[in-house]
Amino acid sequence: MRRWLLDNSDSVAEPELAPFDRKDLQVTKSGQVLREFPHALSVADLNLRRARELTSARRDFWQSRDVPEALARVRELAGVDETILSPEI
Repeated sequence: MRRWLLDNSDSVAEPELAPFDRKDLQVTKSGQVLREFPHALSVADLNLRRARELTSARRDFWQSRDVPEALARVRELAGVDETILSPEI
C-alpha cells in the first residue's frame, strides 16, 4: 500500500509477532458467548431483527415510486458507478 499511497516502493520489514495463547483469547469459559449468555444474539439474529425493523420502510420505498426510479435510487445509495456497463450473459 505504501507504493500507491505514499509513492514509496521500499520493502517493509515486519516485526516479529508473538501470537496470543488461545486461553488468553477466550472471553467466556467455553468460548461460546451464545451458550453462556442466555440473552445474547448472533450476528444472524441481529441482522434478522434489523431487517424486520426495516420492513415497512422498504415497502413504502418501493410503493412510493415507479421501478426505474426506485432502482436508480438504490444504485445511488449503494454507490454504484453508472459509467460501468452491466455484464452481458
